[in-house]
Amino acid sequence: MMQREQTIDGTLRVLCVITAMGCGGAERRLAWLVNRLAEKGHRIALRVLHGDDSFFEIDPAIGVRFFAEEHLHGANAVAKFLRRPEWLRGQIVAERPDVVLSFIDVANVVTLWAGRPLECPIVVAERTHPPSHTVPVWYAILRRFLYPGASRVVVQTEETARWARRWLDPDRVVTIPNPVVASLSAGDHLSQCPLPQGRHWLVAAGRLSEEKGFDKLIEAFAKIAPHHPDWHLVVLGEGPERALLEHHVREHGLQGRVEIPGVVRNPEDYFHASDIFVLTSRYEGFPNSLCEAMACGLPVVSFDCPVGPGEIIVDGEDGLLVPAGDVSVLAAALRRLIDNPDEAARMAGRAARVVERFGEQAVAARWEELLLSTAMGWGDPGGGRA
Repeated sequence: MMQREQTIDGTLRVLCVITAMGCGGAERRLAWLVNRLAEKGHRIALRVLHGDDSFFEIDPAIGVRFFAEEHLHGANAVAKFLRRPEWLRGQIVAERPDVVLSFIDVANVVTLWAGRPLECPIVVAERTHPPSHTVPVWYAILRRFLYPGASRVVVQTEETARWARRWLDPDRVVTIPNPVVASLSAGDHLSQCPLPQGRHWLVAAGRLSEEKGFDKLIEAFAKIAPHHPDWHLVVLGEGPERALLEHHVREHGLQGRVEIPGVVRNPEDYFHASDIFVLTSRYEGFPNSLCEAMACGLPVVSFDCPVGPGEIIVDGEDGLLVPAGDVSVLAAALRRLIDNPDEAARMAGRAARVVERFGEQAVAARWEELLLSTAMGWGDPGGGRA
């Protein structure tokens, strides 16, 4: 068994693994977590299976290494997949961590595979709602085979926890929501936002991909745009459906009314300059952008999709939930807030309280407690892998 002297004084050696460190929500949350753990004095290492850079700033004290995919030119997908567990196993042996923490589906499978011969506790974090998130058959099979070997499986919502507990040891399934970072005041942001002032803005944010449902959002906006000429829509993000979404904008005659500026490092700048946040996802894991918009004091309208919005929004109090995928009801909900600014203002005031429920200090403490208890409990009855 690997020695873990660091746990004696309450500090840990943690090796974190993630698929990539692009601009996504899971990547942003892992960057936040490793930085917070490093600030607390824990020795953190980060290993990334794809790419060669991080979109988010990482504490210089954290050792970051990327899988050297450039050495595999000409290798097929199977060969590349087989090499990653081998590389990661070597990293675990070299780092001798007290606990390994993996974020995101494929990274979880690679990490559990790599760790099978090693006596080291592994925590894996699901960042979507798997029943709604289609994955390749090979991954689904490996997940069923390998996840029971995890010391803990962390999910973001109680609905996902119920799914996991149906086939995993219920005591090993832990729910930890994403943190909501308290935003700066509006005055600190408005001067930085490039949105033209003097207009009303609906804002949405996320990867420009099918699951985010921005096609539905454009369709809903097309229903209300003729009646509210001073309202515009901005969608923050980048992804494979940009061309399709731009086609929808042209198809509905919304040129000049819809902006898609791409990835922005500080979406809060846009939230503070906007009037209503809209979420139209077909499914979610835990909608970070929704919480961030609420923390900025925006009234929100969201599809009640699986999973997350229904556990965040109190319908009619701090936002509006509408049936998932129903464009007509979505348009009606947006008109309701546009036509009733006093109601929108009341919801905005209540929305900011989301920070009280999902504050970063409380969430960071839950992660730290989980990692420490997992490391200390390794080898105890019920504390290790099956």
